[in-house]
Amino acid sequence: MSSPAAQSDWRRLDSRMVLIHPVREVIRFLPALVGLLFAGGQVGQHWYGALGAVVPIALGVARWFTTRYRFTAQQVQLRRGLVNKTELSAPLDRVRSVDVTATLLHRALGLAVVKIGTGAANSNDGSVILDGLSAKQAAALRRDLLHRVDAERVAAQGDSPTTDVNGQAREAAKAARPAYVEAPDEVLYTMRPAWFALAPLAPAGFITALALLGVGAQVISQAGIDLTENGAVRDGVDLARGFGVMVVVAVAVVAGLAFIVIVALIGSVLTWFGFRLSRDPGGRTFHVSRGLLTTRNTSMEARRLRGVELHEPIPMRWARAASLSAITTGVAGKKSQDSSSLTPPSPRVVVARTADAILGARGVLDIPIAGHGPVAARRRYTRALLGWIALTALASVPLVALDLLPYAGVAAVGLLVLALLLGRSRAAALGHALTDRFLIGRSGAVDRETFVVERTAAVAVTYRQTFFQRRAGVATVLLATAAGDQEYAVLDVPAEAGAVLFTELLDTVRTH
Repeated sequence: MSSPAAQSDWRRLDSRMVLIHPVREVIRFLPALVGLLFAGGQVGQHWYGALGAVVPIALGVARWFTTRYRFTAQQVQLRRGLVNKTELSAPLDRVRSVDVTATLLHRALGLAVVKIGTGAANSNDGSVILDGLSAKQAAALRRDLLHRVDAERVAAQGDSPTTDVNGQAREAAKAARPAYVEAPDEVLYTMRPAWFALAPLAPAGFITALALLGVGAQVISQAGIDLTENGAVRDGVDLARGFGVMVVVAVAVVAGLAFIVIVALIGSVLTWFGFRLSRDPGGRTFHVSRGLLTTRNTSMEARRLRGVELHEPIPMRWARAASLSAITTGVAGKKSQDSSSLTPPSPRVVVARTADAILGARGVLDIPIAGHGPVAARRRYTRALLGWIALTALASVPLVALDLLPYAGVAAVGLLVLALLLGRSRAAALGHALTDRFLIGRSGAVDRETFVVERTAAVAVTYRQTFFQRRAGVATVLLATAAGDQEYAVLDVPAEAGAVLFTELLDTVRTH
């Protein structure tokens, strides 16, 4: 059993979180509360909604009472839960990234959320989240964790959460780096207002619009509202029938696009407002700050950076725009794309210049990419045509059932054109390059991605051929690394060229 002294080291988060947790829980239960409110109104019991709100409010208060944290000489530990208790820990010497965020409620109360990432391979990605430190504590904690200030400075930091009565933080900092010296950061990228216009060209706007429609549909369903009984809706349906199918479809497409554009612009301003990428004077840490209502400050150690990834969805390519993300240990996979963002959608020339500054090399994203030949191109077209057959069959069934056979033919021709364009785009994008320092690979059509990974980051290399690849004379070379997506593939490279690439990368693994 733990000693009383050890138990006293555990402390609660800021008491002002008692005002935030209940609000969050009420929002979480909002669809159910709306349903209760409508149900109570129908039977004349309007207090149903108020009574239902007591449960999420109580859960929010209980969340604060049952959450504690502490810093030891080696770890940061977090306990939470009343019935199902959970304890998380992160070794201080394995901290890879520190995110400081503050929602509108947090900012109003002078609070912040600190996410300490270690990049461990578990369901929580090795992260410990301290939701409810004062803004001053959060800033001090981020600085201390990333720059390893000396023991005397940590001991003097009375408002730093890493300084406790037992002096454990002093012990943890003894072997750390010299004290961090305040100096202006080197600014590598700053968001310009004109670049918000690129937001509708990114997939995020479309995804957000669909999410909003889904939430709206759920609220309507939970509230028990029947749109078919609404007079305005019935009048609108009758009016649409009078204009014909094509006119209705055209109006729906235009309205949908307008909705996506508006949502994308609002979302872009909220997310990317004030985006700034900088590097500390010693070149040890990259800092990203952004956000309008919810501010976010992300820091990652430069020595953990293993490369970058360029994202060019189709609409953004038309505007010669792109976005950039980091390939770094401790920020792994698609789950942590927000933490790995290095630039929002911006002109490609600006993104390329930023990548050069980050990697310390010139023209990396402009290095000529070697294509993979006609066999790889043919495989791209084949897959696109197989997709066309499947989509045409799916689209034809409802059209034929509705006695709209001519439209089925139009849909088939339109989908065929799209399939051929898709195959052509994928074939043109596919390729790779190998330099003394980097492996560069590119693939994709709808969302074209170019990765630049340091060869020294490789921990393993795989030469793989499926049955169909062997028959076609192509192969896939996989570079395994501890950073980013963990695995980066050079697809459908000619077998002989793939063997050469595999050998060169394997030599790098053996010598490092």
